[in-house]
Amino acid sequence: MKDTFKDIFTSLTLIFIVCLILPPVLFADIKLNEVLVEPDQSVELLNTSTDEVDLSSWYIDDSGGTTYYTIPQNTIIHPGSCLVFSSNFNFNKTSADTVRIFDNTAPPVSTLSALIDIFSYSKSPGDGISFIRSPDAHGEWTTASASLSFFNTIEETCLYFQPITSSPTPTPSPTPSIQNSNNSTNIKNIYISEAMVAPDTGDNEWVELYNDNNFEVNLIDWYIDDIAEGGSTQKKFSLSIPVYGFAVVDIKSSVFNNSGDEVRLLNSFGDLTDSFTYDFSQKGKTFGKISFLSTEFCTQEPSKNRFNNTCIDNLDDESTQNNDIKSTINLESKPYISKVTKINTPTIDGKNYIEINSTKTNDVLGASTLSYKYSQTDRKPFLNSLLLISASYSLLTLLSVSLKIKLRNEKNISVSIHTLSRKLT
Repeated sequence: MKDTFKDIFTSLTLIFIVCLILPPVLFADIKLNEVLVEPDQSVELLNTSTDEVDLSSWYIDDSGGTTYYTIPQNTIIHPGSCLVFSSNFNFNKTSADTVRIFDNTAPPVSTLSALIDIFSYSKSPGDGISFIRSPDAHGEWTTASASLSFFNTIEETCLYFQPITSSPTPTPSPTPSIQNSNNSTNIKNIYISEAMVAPDTGDNEWVELYNDNNFEVNLIDWYIDDIAEGGSTQKKFSLSIPVYGFAVVDIKSSVFNNSGDEVRLLNSFGDLTDSFTYDFSQKGKTFGKISFLSTEFCTQEPSKNRFNNTCIDNLDDESTQNNDIKSTINLESKPYISKVTKINTPTIDGKNYIEINSTKTNDVLGASTLSYKYSQTDRKPFLNSLLLISASYSLLTLLSVSLKIKLRNEKNISVSIHTLSRKLT
C-alpha cells in the first residue's frame, strides 16, 4: 500500500512539473459559423475569444478520406472577427457529410489530431443557401441565404479591419528576401477573371478572382467596388485562392449597374489591383477575361470557379441570316484587353466582313478566337456574256462543219451518177 501511494505521488509530481515546463496550450474558441456547400464551397470561422489566434497549418476536412485543406501560414484571426476560406473541400451535395476543423497538432488522418469544431448535415440546402449558426458561433444550425463575411444576425461585416497608424518606426524593418504568399497587402498577380453584374432574378452578383502565382494566397480585408467615388459601398472580403486557381466573392447586396459601370479589385489599403469597365450587360451572362496577358473582357456564359467559356457572338441579324456566310470556330488562345468589346459587321463596297482583334498569346483561360470565312456565288454579267458567246461560236462551228460535209457528199454523189450515165450510153 505504501508503494502504491508513492507511485501516485510520483505521477502527480511529474504531471505538475510537465505543466510548468511545457508552454500552455491555447484552447482557442474558434467556431464554425457558416458553411456553403454549393456552388462554391466555403467555410466561415469565427473567433469568440479575446485573443488573436494563429490558424497557420490548421485543417479543414469533411467526414474523412486522405485529402484535406491546410490553412496557409501566417493566417491570423482577430478577436471577435471571422475569416472565410473557399476551396474544394469535397463536401457532398446530395448525401450526408461532415465539416470539421482541426488545429495544427496533426493532420486529420492522424490519431493524434485535435478536433476543434464539427458540423454534420444530411444534404446540401441548395445553390447559394448556407448552413448558419444563429445567433453567431453558439446558436443552433439553420439555413439561410449565404452571408459569408457578415454576422448571421446583423447586417455588419465580421471581417477584421486593420487600423492605419502613423506612428514612426524606431528601427527600419528588414526587407524580406522572398515574397510572403500571405502578406495580403503585397500580393501581386491577382486578377478579376469573371464578373456577374446582371444576375437572374433572385441570384446574387459575384466576382471571380484568379491567382496567377505558384503559391496559395490568403487575401485578408480586400475589397470589391464599382466606379471610384460611386454610390455603392465597398464590399470587404477575405478568402484563400489556391495555386493558379479561382475563388469567388459573392456579393450579398447589389453593387453594379446593368447599363454600365466599373468593376474594381482593391487590396487592404484600398489600392487598385485590377479593374474593367462596361457599358452594357446581358441578364444571366457574365463578363469574362479572355487571357491574362491583356485586359479585354467579353460576354460569356457563367463559369464559376472554372476556366472561362468562349465569347458569345454579337453579330447583326442581317449578317447571321446571310446564306452565303460560312462560319467556323478555331480554338486558339487569345489575350484579354482592358474593356468589354463587341464584334461588329461593317460593310465595304457593299460586301459584308467581320473585324476581329486577334493577338496570339499564351493560353490562360482557355478562351477561343472566332474567325469567319465568306464565299461569293454571284457572277458578273460580263463573264456570263463571254460564256454565252463562246457557246454560240462553238455551236456555229459545228453547224458549218456539218454543212460542208453534207455539200461534199452531195457533190460526190452527183459526179458518180454523171459518170455512170456516160458509161451506159
